Amino acid sequence: GALGERLVRISAGPWTSWFLSRNIGKLWQAGEGLGIELVTAAQRVDIGRRNADIGIRNARPTEQWLAGRQIGKVAYGLYSGRQLINGIAAGLFVGVVGESADTPSARWLQAHHGDRIGVRGNDAMSVRELVASGAGLSVFPCFAADSDPRLSRVAPIITELTSEQWLVTHHEGRHTREVRIVADRIAALMRENAALFRGDMRIP
Repeated sequence: GALGERLVRISAGPWTSWFLSRNIGKLWQAGEGLGIELVTAAQRVDIGRRNADIGIRNARPTEQWLAGRQIGKVAYGLYSGRQLINGIAAGLFVGVVGESADTPSARWLQAHHGDRIGVRGNDAMSVRELVASGAGLSVFPCFAADSDPRLSRVAPIITELTSEQWLVTHHEGRHTREVRIVADRIAALMRENAALFRGDMRIP
């Protein structure tokens, strides 16, 4: 980095990146000699080619040059906006298009409610805004939607969508001091918030 820092690149899906951003103070402090770069990607980022130092994934890494540790579980639920207006009142859903349509939650929504989707968005944040604005119901990870006072969970957790959360590093790179520090801080942050990620915490 420009400040003579060791840059640590973290690749994660849109919701995990959003969560890390909200908690950046737990991962990074100015003046420590390290910089953080968040690489948000719906698809897997190649850690082998060092496009990232740390990846957060929903499964154990299969590549032999990667080390992984499970840092929690992620639950998903069906959410509505607070005002039962427009598409929500009509029992419609908000779908996902583009790269993000290939996620398990988007495939579940398409399989179960595909014929009732009125509006679609191609990125996670847009879909959340659409649901908050009453365009319809949609599936979100509980840690993201339970943190948003504009959304309410309308059904039990969708157990078949519960996934693991893995912190993945390159076998060689993980011993780098800065990478190890950031990886340990991410693991600690996820442990602290385990109940939120499991869908146990209801935010009033």
